[in-house]
Amino acid sequence: MPDTRICIVNDSNGREHTIRAGLKATLLEVNSERLAINPNLIIDASDNHGFIAILIVTNN
Repeated sequence: MPDTRICIVNDSNGREHTIRAGLKATLLEVNSERLAINPNLIIDASDNHGFIAILIVTNN
């Protein structure tokens, strides 16, 4: 569902940001291990190693 929470990200100021799916999709993969080791990947490598999740859009 579009409003499904994928994760919560805490920024350097301690604020929480809820990351939501934003569309109807199937969750294929979550990058939790890599991001647990190096959370800065979300900023430094968001186009490859820093992805949060991989979703496959569903039409129904």
